[in-house]
Amino acid sequence: MMGDNGTQALLATIESGEPEFERRESGDADCFQKHQHTKEARMLRKTLNASRLQQEVDRRIHRLQEVVEDGVKIHVPRPQLQEADATGCNWNMRHFGNAIGFERSVEGVLKAVRAEYNLSNEAKEKVDPFGD
Repeated sequence: MMGDNGTQALLATIESGEPEFERRESGDADCFQKHQHTKEARMLRKTLNASRLQQEVDRRIHRLQEVVEDGVKIHVPRPQLQEADATGCNWNMRHFGNAIGFERSVEGVLKAVRAEYNLSNEAKEKVDPFGD
C-alpha cells in the first residue's frame, strides 16, 4: 500500500484505535486526520481580565431577546479563577442575581463565553505610594 516507514508507523498507530485519530474515506484513498486536543483548544481562547470578562457576559445576557422583552436586569458576578477544566477553561461564574426563569439562557451565554475566553491570572502589582 504505502512504502515509507513513517507512513506505515502512522497507519499502525491509527489502526490500533488510538482515540486521537479519525479515519475518513476519501474516494479510493484512506485519509486520516488528527483531532485537535484540549492543549491546542486552550491556545485558541482569548484572555480577558475579570472586569472585561464580567462585562462581556453581562452584555451578552442583556442582549438576549427574552431578557430585553422582560426588561429584567440580571446581576452578573465576577468570574472566579479555577484550575483549567477538561475543555481548558480556567474560570467560572456562580450565583447570578435576579435570574430566576432565565437559568437556561444564562447557562447558554456562560457556555459560549467560557469556550471563547480564559481569565487572565495576572495579579495587579500593588504599588506602595510611600515607597515602603
